[in-house]
Amino acid sequence: LGPGENAQKVDLWFALDRSREPDPHDLLYADSNGDGSLADETPLKAAQTQFEPGYERAEFELAKVLLPTEDGTTAYHLNIQYYASQGQSRVYLYSACWYEGMVTVGGKTLWCAVIDADISGRFDDTSLRYDKADCIRIADQAGEPYKGQEDTTLRVLAKHVEIDGKLYPVTVAADGSSVTFAPAVEIPTGTIRVGTSPSQVCLFGPQGFFVRQVAEGAVNIPQGEYSLVQWKASRKDDKGATWTLLAMVSEAKKAPKVTVGPGKEAALDIGEPLISTVSHRRGGEETYFNQEFKGRQGEYLRITRNGELPPAPKLRIVSRDGTYDKTFSMEYG
Repeated sequence: LGPGENAQKVDLWFALDRSREPDPHDLLYADSNGDGSLADETPLKAAQTQFEPGYERAEFELAKVLLPTEDGTTAYHLNIQYYASQGQSRVYLYSACWYEGMVTVGGKTLWCAVIDADISGRFDDTSLRYDKADCIRIADQAGEPYKGQEDTTLRVLAKHVEIDGKLYPVTVAADGSSVTFAPAVEIPTGTIRVGTSPSQVCLFGPQGFFVRQVAEGAVNIPQGEYSLVQWKASRKDDKGATWTLLAMVSEAKKAPKVTVGPGKEAALDIGEPLISTVSHRRGGEETYFNQEFKGRQGEYLRITRNGELPPAPKLRIVSRDGTYDKTFSMEYG
């Protein structure tokens, strides 16, 4: 952990423990003072745990650590999640640091939050990859709840922030203490053709983070290079139910890219058909089956019906001679 790609780094030790056997891991030791020892640390109690045969999960909130910055050592906080399933363990560290306040942009007062999304100790990181940059949220109301992958108030930090259709150059202080918006600027635009499947696309590039509604199979966007973040499609069936597909790029480094010039037209190959696969693996005397939906570019897909997940698909297994014929219900997650 540490700020910047070439700045000083620090190794921090973490350890998981149990309050008692054979309960799940519910204690986290974190090297909060960076002295390389856990002997002087008080364990953090898990906020949530889940424990069942073959599966374990624990979530720890606000683990304090110290990080080196250009201005000296600064306190930082992380949310940490631990998962163990079928003999494999994983630990995820999420930034729990942000600054928020009211800003005035174009004569309008808005709520703004800057988020250290890449957990570097800085709040002004930008990158050609959206998973390596920090984030900024702009909303009409203070502290507006985050709405997950479909939240249009959250943008990846870049040169500009789009507000009410105008582009404002933005500068965030490295320590997150201030945000400055310059007067709106005009940048020549081009057209990106995405086909008739998507109704909305989300693109990121050096110019900014843009959510665009698709009209006649295309979107208009400032000139530049962009990576696909996600796209959405929505339709009604013959019973009036609304089906929504959200296609999210699983790895930013593999995201489809497109470059568009001023007054020019480019194409981004996304949309239907979707790809459904069923895979299986052996684990001891058991066989595990997994069904996946993916887009043409390998996007992870989430499909909802009237805002809720539809019933999980079923899997029918039939032997060659027909003596074995059973249908199983698959599960989400």
